[in-house]
Amino acid sequence: MPITCPKCGHARGPAEAAPDWQCPACGVAYAKVAPGAAPFVPRAREAASARAPGAALAGKAAIAAVGLALLWAFLRPGEGERGGSRPEVPPASGAGLAASVKPGDVVVYTTTECPHCRIAKDWLARYGFAFTECNMSVEPRCEDEFRQLGGRATPFVIVRGKPLSRGFHSREFLAAVAGRPS
Repeated sequence: MPITCPKCGHARGPAEAAPDWQCPACGVAYAKVAPGAAPFVPRAREAASARAPGAALAGKAAIAAVGLALLWAFLRPGEGERGGSRPEVPPASGAGLAASVKPGDVVVYTTTECPHCRIAKDWLARYGFAFTECNMSVEPRCEDEFRQLGGRATPFVIVRGKPLSRGFHSREFLAAVAGRPS
């Protein structure tokens, strides 16, 4: 006897490829839409409703605490390069690398409102790297150059004619200045 789907009315044939519990036409599980079937309740809800009333709130607080810890780890100053933190300090040879950079070797395409642009410029200045800023918010020619060079986001950094692949990351920048692959 063929099974008829209570949702779409499809009569299941003997050679259907879908599992026996699932309608091959609409994909619904027969048990979920069968007449008289109990409504589906995920197990997490069943377990939460069986606990004490404050237990669900404690679970949500624990999830929030983990989320805040991850956010803090991502944003804390001096660690990593995104999320408003500062790029790492260059190695001891960084001073020698800074001296090897001539005016015009490094061009940074920025916009006035870009916080990552400010971080990149501050880092370059702090460690003595010469660079030329091309602010697209101020100079229209900078935006044309940015597009011609294939820029998609700011800061867009060019080191000796070659763009950095990921915006400004100090390790990639130092490798490009040193002439090493990043």
